[in-house]
Amino acid sequence: MVGAPDRSRRTSAPPSGTALAPEAPSWGRWVGVGVAVSVAGAVLLFALGGDAPRERAPEVDEAPPQEVAPIAATRPAPVAFEPESGSAPTVVSQAVAIDQLRRAFGKARLYSQLSMQGDQLELRSAACDDPRLSELLDQVTATLHESGLRRVRCLQPHGQVVFSREL
Repeated sequence: MVGAPDRSRRTSAPPSGTALAPEAPSWGRWVGVGVAVSVAGAVLLFALGGDAPRERAPEVDEAPPQEVAPIAATRPAPVAFEPESGSAPTVVSQAVAIDQLRRAFGKARLYSQLSMQGDQLELRSAACDDPRLSELLDQVTATLHESGLRRVRCLQPHGQVVFSREL
């Protein structure tokens, strides 16, 4: 074979990976680390007040303790609460009524979004068809009515009205 390249003298690639010895850290790096630590220590010492002793505040002479006469505490006698027979029934706030309903729905795992629009309670829930939801509404109807709500409307999450009724 005339003119064919000589394959026996092929040079291979230089060694790579872990074949090379690790490079030793230079003394310059150690000197730089030492200087940085020294500067940081000096800054901390200065910041914490170790540069010079500070003057102390002048001491105040303590006066002898004075005797104080005890104050006689007089409390008025508690007044017994007696509800009037002709008083108006207590009004429940709408926030309390809504919170009570929200907790009842949470215990029954009938998750819904509750909102008020005037005297109407609006429920957004995927469980509007669930009979447990109607039972819970029946249980808290009196509380909702006392709070000023007159109607309840249940909607699917996408907005379709499932039912609307008076309280």
